[in-house]
Amino acid sequence: MTQEQKRNMVALMLSLVVVLVPICVFAVDPGGLVPCEGATCTFNDLVLLVNRIINFLLYIVAFPVSAGLFAWAGILYLTAAGDQGKIKKAHDIFQNVFWGLILALAGFLIVNFVTMTLTGTGWAANPFADPVPAGVSGGAH
Repeated sequence: MTQEQKRNMVALMLSLVVVLVPICVFAVDPGGLVPCEGATCTFNDLVLLVNRIINFLLYIVAFPVSAGLFAWAGILYLTAAGDQGKIKKAHDIFQNVFWGLILALAGFLIVNFVTMTLTGTGWAANPFADPVPAGVSGGAH
């Protein structure tokens, strides 16, 4: 790796830190990860905990990582200068990130459907909000 490539890599990492740190700071959920305490936990609380973990992994981890990898593949593609090896590597990164993101979204939909079915709740418009109580129609609280 040349000195210029190392400098570009450091600049990319610093840019990602500058962009991602505010997102993580403002994404604080005052309710916390665990929805209950001690013996007051029910099955719905367990399902809610799993739902919160999936939402965290998808929105706080998967989307920023995939955006960074898309950007990295774009940089590789733009700096390839006709090098077929770099172009193929960029295409492979694009393809793998795309299918990984599709798989993560499909997993989210499946988990969300199962949790709604198990808890008898409706679709929440805000994925970080607690599920809609049973008997309330629609996705708004």
